[in-house]
Amino acid sequence: MVKRNSTTPDNHPVSPLMREIQNGGRLQFADVGRLFVDPARPNGLRPGTVRRWAKDGVRAASGAKVFLEVLRIGGRVVTSREAIDRFLAAVNGSPIAVGEQATRK
Repeated sequence: MVKRNSTTPDNHPVSPLMREIQNGGRLQFADVGRLFVDPARPNGLRPGTVRRWAKDGVRAASGAKVFLEVLRIGGRVVTSREAIDRFLAAVNGSPIAVGEQATRK
């Protein structure tokens, strides 16, 4: 019997992002942009901004380059809210504990 949340049928480990998406946390780039709506950006971030986070990365305060975790599923590129939290924590140099939500300051 194969544990669906921990390994694939070939016994390869499943990434945390895949687990989050399997549990219903799938977000497309436009969905991510809508998470960042504020008075200065009433329409949120553009999908191209999120695409650059995944493709080109962002230079963190430490100088390291950080990329948004994404998966291609059925021709669509998706991520999760938890992956966004990890990305923002890494960019800002403030690691968050597993399951903890990043907050705005």
